[in-house]
Amino acid sequence: MNILIVVLNRVYLLLTKVKNQSPLFGAVTLVTILISFTTLNLIGFYSIKIAPITINIPQFLCFNLLVFIPLFFYAKRNKGLITEGIVSSPKRTNLIVALVYLFTIVSTIYLANINRDKISKQTKQESVEPHKESLEGKIRKWFE
Repeated sequence: MNILIVVLNRVYLLLTKVKNQSPLFGAVTLVTILISFTTLNLIGFYSIKIAPITINIPQFLCFNLLVFIPLFFYAKRNKGLITEGIVSSPKRTNLIVALVYLFTIVSTIYLANINRDKISKQTKQESVEPHKESLEGKIRKWFE
C-alpha cells in the first residue's frame, strides 16, 4: 500500500469527522503543507551551521503549488482508496506515517529555537557597533 494514500486517508477521515465541506480538497491541502514543512526542515538541518533560515514567500508559495497540483490529481485518481473507511495497511506503514508527523513537529520546534537564537545574536552584534555621529547631531550641539 502506498504511504501517501494512507496519509491522505487518515487526514480525510479526520476532516470528515469534523464535517468539513470538502474533505478531499482539505486533505490534499494539509498533506501539501506537511510535505512543504518536512522539506523546509530537511533544508534547515542541512544549513543549520550556515546562517539563519529565511523563507522567501513567493518561492515557498510556488513550491507549495508545485506539490499541490500533482498531489491533487493523484488524489482524484485514487479517490476510491482514499475515501473508504480505513485503509488496511501494514503496521510498518502506520509507523512510518506517525514518524513523519512526529519528525515534522519536533524538527520544526527545534529549528525554530535555533533560528531564533541565531537571529537574536545577529541583532545584538549589529546593535553593538557604534554609530557615526550625524551632521544633524553636530548642528544640534552647536545650538545647545
